[in-house]
Formats: sequence, structure tokens, C-alpha cells
Amino acid sequence: MWVANEGDGTVTRINPRTLDAAAIDVGLRPRGIAANADAVWTSGYLASALQRIDPESARPAGRQVETALNPFKLALTGQTLWVVATGDGSVQRVEF
Repeated sequence: MWVANEGDGTVTRINPRTLDAAAIDVGLRPRGIAANADAVWTSGYLASALQRIDPESARPAGRQVETALNPFKLALTGQTLWVVATGDGSVQRVEF
């Protein structure tokens, strides 16, 4: 389970079996989050950026990806991330 913590700029990974939790600094104030077996993505609403997290290592993977103004809602399917930016109502597709 993954939780975006906008207040402190982290994402928390929670093991559903043990309830152990570990916070990961993602370098932005995350608001939205989407996860599958291949990746975890979080949106930095104020930074207008996305950060990918490797679910195996629980560390940021690669550089941040710039988006339209205020990315918020995320949907992840396979190797495609869909992002809705509330600043202009646009939809962005990110292949990884």
C-alpha cells in the first residue's frame, strides 16, 4: 500500500501484512499516487511534476517529469501513466 504525504514531502509504503511503514522522500509535495507491480508514481501538485518510485527498492527512480499546471489525478495501466492536471484541465500520457 502506498500513501502520498503532502505535508512532509514523502510517500509512505505500508506492508499490509505487518503494517510496517517506511517514508520515502520524493523531492516534492505529493498529492496524487498510482501504483502497480512495475512502478509507483506520485504527483507534485505545486511543483507541476511527477516522480516515479521503484516498488522493489522503494526509492525514487529517474528524474522528475514535468507536467501541465497542478497534476492531481493519476491512473496507471501497464507501462502507461495518465495524469489529469487541474490547472488547465488537461490530460497527459506518460510512457515508461
